[in-house]
Amino acid sequence: MQDSFYITDEYLLRTQTSAVQARTMLANEKKSPIRMICPR
Repeated sequence: MQDSFYITDEYLLRTQTSAVQARTMLANEKKSPIRMICPR
């Protein structure tokens, strides 16, 4: 199970997303859905 932490109705804290994944999603908002590989 994973928890979701809502700050407001509009904002959600990311709990299982890396900084690289978040940056990629923000940079490609107009092109979603996207696929990416992000090795750890």
